[in-house]
Amino acid sequence: MDSTTTPMIPINIRESALHLTSIPSTSKSNSDGSQQFERLKDTRIAKASKQYVFDEEGTKYLDCFNGVAHVGHCHPQVVAAATTQMARVCTSQGFKSTLLQNYVKRLAQTLPESLDIVYVCNSGSEANDLALRLARQFTEEEDIVVTEDAFHGNLGILIDISPKMHGYVPNYKCKDFVHITPLPMSYNRSKLLAEEPPSDLKGDDLDQWVANKCADKVDQAFVEAKRKGRGIAAFICEPCFIVSGVCIPHKSYFERVYKTVHDHRALVIADETQTGLGRTGDHFWGFQRYGVVPDIVTVGRPLGAGHPIGAVITSTRVSKKLGAYFSTFGGNPVSCAIGLAVLDVINNENLMSSARNVGKMLQDQLSELRTKYPQWLGDIRGRGLVIGLEIVSDAETKAPNSPLAVNIMYNLKAEKVLVGISGKQKNVIFISPPLCFTIENSRRLIFALDSVLASYKAMMIAEGDDSESDNLEVNDGLFNGCIATSIMASNRLKRTNLQRMNPAENNCHLFAVETPSKEGDESGDGDSTSSPIIEEEWTHDAKKAREELEEYEDVD
Repeated sequence: MDSTTTPMIPINIRESALHLTSIPSTSKSNSDGSQQFERLKDTRIAKASKQYVFDEEGTKYLDCFNGVAHVGHCHPQVVAAATTQMARVCTSQGFKSTLLQNYVKRLAQTLPESLDIVYVCNSGSEANDLALRLARQFTEEEDIVVTEDAFHGNLGILIDISPKMHGYVPNYKCKDFVHITPLPMSYNRSKLLAEEPPSDLKGDDLDQWVANKCADKVDQAFVEAKRKGRGIAAFICEPCFIVSGVCIPHKSYFERVYKTVHDHRALVIADETQTGLGRTGDHFWGFQRYGVVPDIVTVGRPLGAGHPIGAVITSTRVSKKLGAYFSTFGGNPVSCAIGLAVLDVINNENLMSSARNVGKMLQDQLSELRTKYPQWLGDIRGRGLVIGLEIVSDAETKAPNSPLAVNIMYNLKAEKVLVGISGKQKNVIFISPPLCFTIENSRRLIFALDSVLASYKAMMIAEGDDSESDNLEVNDGLFNGCIATSIMASNRLKRTNLQRMNPAENNCHLFAVETPSKEGDESGDGDSTSSPIIEEEWTHDAKKAREELEEYEDVD
C-alpha cells in the first residue's frame, strides 16, 4: 500500500472484492477525502464490455446500475448488426423498409393482441411525448394524472408531468393540467395520505390498504378535475415505480386505477422504460404482472442496449385519432437492425430467466446482509434485476438516511462497484445492471457492500463507546470525513468556478446525486486507480464480433 494512502480498517471479507485500492477513510481526521472524491468524480469511462466498464486508465468496474446496456455493454451480436447495417444504408426516409416492418412485427408479438400499432422513435422521452399526444387526440381532453416523484422525460411537457424534475427548474410553477397522486408504497408512506393505517396491519394487508387509499386519490383527481370544468386525458405511470425508489405496488392498486381511468373515458399509459424487455424476470413487460392491459405502452432505453431507440405501442382505435406522424430518424435501418439483435439476444441467451434467478438470489443475499446491519438496511424491494435497498437511520422509525446512502455509493465506487441512488429522499441504493449480470457478480456486490458497512461500523465503535455498538445510529455529522460528505460545502463553489472557465457538461444521470437539495451535488463515474484490462473483452470489429459471439458465455 502506498505510504500516502489512509489505511483502511481491517475487515473480514472475501479477497475477490478487495484486490483493489482501499477506500478513503470515514474518519473525521481524513483531510484527503475531498481529493479522493474528485479523483472518483473526474474519471471518464472509455470502454465497456458485458457488465463491466473501464476508465481511461484501464481500471475495471462492475456495472450494477446501467440498465441502458440492457443485454450487456457492446454485445458482439448487437455491434455486428449495427456495423453491418451502417455499411449498407443508414437512412431510408420516405421509402418502405423491410427491417422496420420486421422490427415492428417482432415488438408487437411480445404484447397483447389489442396493442397492434407501433410507432418507432428515438428515445423514451420522445415516446412519452407522442403518447400524450395520442391520449389528448383520442379523448379530446388535456389534463394528465401522475404519481409523486415520477419522471417521464426531459421534453417541455414531460417536465410538467415529472414531479421529480420540478425542483431542478428555478421558480417552477406546477401546471393546472397536471394532477399529482400519492405513491402506493407502504414502507415509507406518502405524505399525501393523511390517514394512518390500523396498527395491526402488516405485510400484504398493509400493502393492500395503502394501495386502496392511493387508488382513492386517483379517483378523487378525476372528480376534482370535473368539478373545476376540466377533463383528464390520461393516467401515466411506471408499472413498477423505479425512479421513485423501486416501489412494487399491490396488485389491487392497478386493478382499481385502470377501472377508474376507463370509467372516466381516459387512457392508461404504461411507461416501461425502466421495466420493459424482461428486466423484472417474470414477464417481458412490467404491466403483465398485474393482469391488466394499458391503452398505450412506451419504452426507450432497453430497446437499443445503448443505441437511442424509443417506441410507442397502442391500439388501432387510439392511433386513428392521431393523424400524421413523422420522424426523421425514428425507425431508421440501423436502429431497427440493433433492435432486432437485442430481441434475439434476450431470447437466445435466456436473459429473462437469468434476470429472475440472479435477481432472486441477489435479494436473498441482501436480506441476509440486512440481518447483519439492521440499523441501516431497511426495505428491500424489486423484481428480477431491478432492486432498491432502502438506507435508513433507524430500523424502528425508518427515517431516510440520504448522507449514508450517498457515502455507500461512492465508497462502493472505490471498491470498483457501481450503483446508483434513487427515491424521493435520495436514500435508496439502486441496482439495475445489464441482464448478463451473474450470480458471481451479485456475490461481489454483496461482499463490497459488506466491506463498506463494516468499515462504517468499526469506525463508529472506534469513535464511540464500545458498549453502545449494538445500538448504532447514523447522523449527518458523523460522516464528515467520508468522500461523499467532505466535499459538499465546496462542490457547488468549484462547479461555479469551472463553469466560468470552461463550457459545462450538463448531462446528469437520473440515478446520480446531482440534485438541487442540500444533501448532495455529487455525480460519479469511478476510481482512477489503474489496472490492466484482462477480462472478457469484446471487439467493435464486426467480423471478429461474429466469431466471438460463438464463445459468448450463456448466463442462464
